[in-house]
Amino acid sequence: ALAHEDAAGHHRRALAALGDDPGFASERIELQLELAGALWRSGLLEEAENEAEGAWLLAESSGDPALLARAAMRIGLDYHFVPGPPSPWPDRVRRALAAQPSGDSPGAVRLLATTATDCVSAGDLAQARAVAADAVAMARRLDDPAALGSALLAELVADLGPATLNRRIAGAHEILACAAESGDYRL
Repeated sequence: ALAHEDAAGHHRRALAALGDDPGFASERIELQLELAGALWRSGLLEEAENEAEGAWLLAESSGDPALLARAAMRIGLDYHFVPGPPSPWPDRVRRALAAQPSGDSPGAVRLLATTATDCVSAGDLAQARAVAADAVAMARRLDDPAALGSALLAELVADLGPATLNRRIAGAHEILACAAESGDYRL
């Protein structure tokens, strides 16, 4: 956890140095989300959520679809199997997805993947599988290994159960290949 706490300190200092100049909204959002990730990995979940919330509000005020997508993704693919208090994030992900330009894009794939995992968390497995399949199809059209890895991970989460074990093992191998090809260790 120490490395993550050190990273959080570096991100805080970078944010302080950046200041509140509106010309650096993109950089501020990225730094806030990196800080949220470091805090989350340090176990400081409430602080992480506060930073992600700040990034979302800044992205929302910018009106930039790419910034909305990045902020809606927070620290990456997220899913829960234990019911918790209602969260504003699934709605934000859908709003960010609706704001994206038409057509295929890596950002849209990741937003679809997140929507699929939100459906799993809400208990709507049929919708989760359908949305995950759309994300996988889009990622394959793009030939983007990082986006495909995210989509495959959502598909894996939406397809849990003993009857799907062989398919999930094959999917996990493909996710590992995507991680290696893209250099994205978080897959």
